[in-house]
Amino acid sequence: MKCVFGQKMKNVKYILPLYMIPYESLTAFLGLTNSVAQVTPLVIFFAILTFPFYVKKIHFTPILILLILYFLYTMFLSFGYILYEVFNYVDFDLVLRVKSFFRQSASFLMGMLLFLYLREIFVYLDEKVIFKHVLIASVPSILISIYQLIFLYSYEYRPHGMASEPSHFAEYMVFIVFSILLMKGVFSDRKSINMLLIIASVIAFMSTFSATGIIRLVLLSIGLVIFVGGVKLRLYFILLLVLILTSSFIFISTNESSYMSVMIFSLYNTLVDGTGVFSTSVVDRFFSFVFPLMGLFSSSVFIGYGFGGDSIHYAEYMPPVYSAVVTDIKSFGYSTTSLLGKVLVSSGFIGLFLYMFVFNIAFRLLKNKSQYNAVKAVIFAMLVYGCMGLGVFYAIYIWFWLAFVDSRIIRSKLKLEVTR
Repeated sequence: MKCVFGQKMKNVKYILPLYMIPYESLTAFLGLTNSVAQVTPLVIFFAILTFPFYVKKIHFTPILILLILYFLYTMFLSFGYILYEVFNYVDFDLVLRVKSFFRQSASFLMGMLLFLYLREIFVYLDEKVIFKHVLIASVPSILISIYQLIFLYSYEYRPHGMASEPSHFAEYMVFIVFSILLMKGVFSDRKSINMLLIIASVIAFMSTFSATGIIRLVLLSIGLVIFVGGVKLRLYFILLLVLILTSSFIFISTNESSYMSVMIFSLYNTLVDGTGVFSTSVVDRFFSFVFPLMGLFSSSVFIGYGFGGDSIHYAEYMPPVYSAVVTDIKSFGYSTTSLLGKVLVSSGFIGLFLYMFVFNIAFRLLKNKSQYNAVKAVIFAMLVYGCMGLGVFYAIYIWFWLAFVDSRIIRSKLKLEVTR
């Protein structure tokens, strides 16, 4: 009896953190105002507090080794470039530089800590158990967003569930909820529950009216077309992709005053003739990777400025007309919103190669594993979207899926029994 009770308590211990994933902002969870720029997901906060109780042994896999190499390389660049700045720059805000360095390096360390933490949990749990509890955890946030849609929605207020803003909630829905719903067998024995959850999830997602949410969903659909085998399934996802694009086009054409339409037209104005309203969201997302890439050989971007370098050196690769739009809104100065843009600016071409090679390994580990085709699709979608979003190093969705992939390999090597 004791043994059974002990096993159940152990299961609860490993399942509990999964219920914290929907709370992407600790500040929002505590009821603090949106004036707090740096949000910390609740699951990361919990991981920091309980890490020693979960992670007893660290498995040095190729993915982890490459992540460590990337971090050490970028730290080396950071110290070297800060010293160079101190001795060679006249107009130099050392305080801002150091603050940005600590913020970004700590962000990456928190991401790695979350990776190790989730990986240990995933090694212990069967994937069906993982996905089931992550989906159950999403239900309160989905229901709250539907309540917000019915009773609180207005042009100034869009549903956002338990996230700090609609775009973040849409990101959670695409990269976690929809991606897991695509996995076979999560609720295969309860088709009515599965269908209700799908319908509620679609309503919750659409209620955000997030243009970047639509982009994420389109990228996920493209990933499914690429990686999911079978002519019928590919045809289904192509039709889904066409439906999403057509619906978005109709909505934008008939609702020009909506938030989504404003963002799309702002992007069009910015790209085509450089006139019109320069939306901070559009400029921040779509050019924070493009301009560093364009300035790869005309500035120090090729080498990398180290962690926090974008806060000081953005003017070297970002035209003033665009950077001013961002710095006017962000009270703490300029910060790169695109994940791959941040990687490129921080660690240069070599660092970007190391970082991308992590995902190359992930894809190779999933090779010939058709049951994980949807995982390949979501990793593909996140990587492409990383050109315009996922701008903090501890973005939980990246670490969630990397931890899941690595845990399946470790689990198969350890030959653990499936936890029911």
